[in-house]
Amino acid sequence: MIELNKKFRAYVLESEKAMDILAYLLCYGLEIKDKPEQHGLCRVISYIVQSLSAERAFGNKLTSPIKTQLPPKWTTTGNNGDFLINAVYCMIATTSGALNSLYPALVIALSNAAPYFKNLSINSAARLMQLFTAFSNSSFLLSDEGHPRLLFFMLEVFNAILSRNLADNPNVVYNIVRAHKTFEDLGTYTLARGLREIRRIQLAKEEQPAKSGDKGTSRTNSSEVEQPHDEKARLLRDENSNSVDLPRPDGPRGRYRSATSINIGRGESYCQASHLTSHNHRILGGQSTDCLERLAAAGVVRLMLVGRLPLDAIMIVGSELFPRIQELQSSLSGPTANTAIVDLLRSASLEHHLPKPPPLNPRRFAWSDASIVWLTSLIWGEIYIRGMTPLGIWNSTAVRLFYVKHTQAQQRQITETVSNVVVTWIIPRAPINQY
Repeated sequence: MIELNKKFRAYVLESEKAMDILAYLLCYGLEIKDKPEQHGLCRVISYIVQSLSAERAFGNKLTSPIKTQLPPKWTTTGNNGDFLINAVYCMIATTSGALNSLYPALVIALSNAAPYFKNLSINSAARLMQLFTAFSNSSFLLSDEGHPRLLFFMLEVFNAILSRNLADNPNVVYNIVRAHKTFEDLGTYTLARGLREIRRIQLAKEEQPAKSGDKGTSRTNSSEVEQPHDEKARLLRDENSNSVDLPRPDGPRGRYRSATSINIGRGESYCQASHLTSHNHRILGGQSTDCLERLAAAGVVRLMLVGRLPLDAIMIVGSELFPRIQELQSSLSGPTANTAIVDLLRSASLEHHLPKPPPLNPRRFAWSDASIVWLTSLIWGEIYIRGMTPLGIWNSTAVRLFYVKHTQAQQRQITETVSNVVVTWIIPRAPINQY
């Protein structure tokens, strides 16, 4: 109805029901995301969310606080934009690639809504950066021809926030500035470097079982001849070596990351990021280097060499704000520095440095013949299943969802022509074996 009934769409978008529909759709999608038999409905939900996100009236309501009663496990702080970001993140990061075909619609929904994001929470800013980090990982980027587009859409999200609502999103700006080295590396990314990273990961996986086997064998052999006092001394040395703290990063980047409290929760972010990292490695498994090279040539080269990644605004923000934050950290300390950094990011004005924001061009979901056939099959399949239950309207009937129609096989004209040519020209000229 949202696609076909313009009056209904206008009614939904102009009332407060738009955010309620968004919350109900995403919560239902989160509930069924781990059920393979329900992934068709997840796909429909992603298409509806993408269509809604392309409407200006929908975007204007993203800054309003969440009023819908949500299940406790999906409750999030902040506004409706925060809920949209966290829901999309959960759909992508916790499904281990099972919903890989839905990633474009979900990420495009974020790109459509990004110009309207304001006052995003620390958690939402971290989720956006984690999605970007996962999509820019070589093992994910080169594993499918369509994955570079996801990276492009995430960069569009950051660009829209920086060009339109920079001062209203200090948490997002902070995460972008903090990860400026990642963006710099992406600006100089090459296909050869990506393939080297993938080969290094593959070699590390192959060497790990061998090392563990050798280590177990050596321990067994040493324990046979090792005296009790020698074993005790060795264990003490191992315990001391394992308890040594890792050195903290020195230099400007190390101070910048540790001197402010606008941090992502370490335990939570590492746990959530591990879902994305392990997902990347699962996607990588089973693909040969030749296959990866073909995928890379089809996707990454076309995107990075022809289309170019939109990194200009991000690099400008990093170069302008990073020195200022460093200066504040060197002159202030503790809570005073944190407050000063927040005030700096809220009052930052880079209009004269950033390029002018382009006109809004949201991507609506375009229904094709194939997608219409798929949706029709899904709807009638659901109707058939519900109708065949013990209390269904079709119980104990001979109704069928589909049947195979038998028709007389008709030979196509081109087939007849080829057959005639074969009979006329090839068979008479075939050599005859003489014995």
